[in-house]
Amino acid sequence: MKEDRILPASSRKAWLASPLVRLTGGALLIGASAVFVRLVRDDAPGTGPVAVAFWRMLFGGVVLLPLALRGGTIRVAGTRERGLIMLAAFIFACDLTVWHASIHRIGPGLATILGNLQAVILALVGLVVFRELGARRVVLSVGCAMIALVMLTAGSWSGGTGEYQAGVLLGLGTALCYSGYLLTLRSFGSGTHARLSPVRRMLLISLACAAFLALFAWIGGESLLLASAESYALMFLYGAFCQGLAWVWISGAMPLVPASVSGLVLLLQPAVSFVSDVLFFGRGVTGLEAGGALLAAAAIWMGSSQARVRGAGSSRR
Repeated sequence: MKEDRILPASSRKAWLASPLVRLTGGALLIGASAVFVRLVRDDAPGTGPVAVAFWRMLFGGVVLLPLALRGGTIRVAGTRERGLIMLAAFIFACDLTVWHASIHRIGPGLATILGNLQAVILALVGLVVFRELGARRVVLSVGCAMIALVMLTAGSWSGGTGEYQAGVLLGLGTALCYSGYLLTLRSFGSGTHARLSPVRRMLLISLACAAFLALFAWIGGESLLLASAESYALMFLYGAFCQGLAWVWISGAMPLVPASVSGLVLLLQPAVSFVSDVLFFGRGVTGLEAGGALLAAAAIWMGSSQARVRGAGSSRR
């Protein structure tokens, strides 16, 4: 009967609480991050990359606030913890600024793939600095990433404009910035060594990041005002889902999912951005670029499976 095919309430609740389901949902939401940036750009072409990042972090912090306050007041203990929060916020502000600027120049698909190469950088840092195992896998990941980069950009680099070339370099800068951000989060420690819960930590980083972005806008003469109510609505959705809900889901689920599985699931992030760029924003794809995207996905998967940045997760956005 039809009723027999409906899951009991307890089974539905258990399914929704599954770490793999939450990880997949978070990856899909974060995969839509670049799409939100492009939509705001199309709605208001004059909106700058810093303004988009500012509203994402501010609205994300607003959404995280009630979750962070459920356990009482928020107290930051020690100069070291305060310093790490400010450092993480500053690096993430730089990361979002260059990533949004890259999206404006080369589109959400390629900008997100380039930014996700942070997994390869982290794997290399893990091998060289932290003496983690898996040298062959890391070397293979780095090699695949370099070949993929050539395949993705060779067709447009020589005949492209300065805007395109700047967008590619900004995308690679995103990977470097986000690697630094994740390594800073690692410094907080985990378990009994962490004084702040992940949600509270992300709340403070989000608000501090918004403050840094406001400073960036003031220095660069960029207005933080958006052009329309639709733009503010898009920014609220961007912050609430991609900075708030998705981050909570991913950070809670990743420690419960094997690294190889989580690395594979998180490939949904660049995949969603790239496919959306093709389907909704008219990006053309050559056979060489398609091959480069697949090779980049392989490099990202090998890197994210190898990297062990505890407490930080590997979520791109």
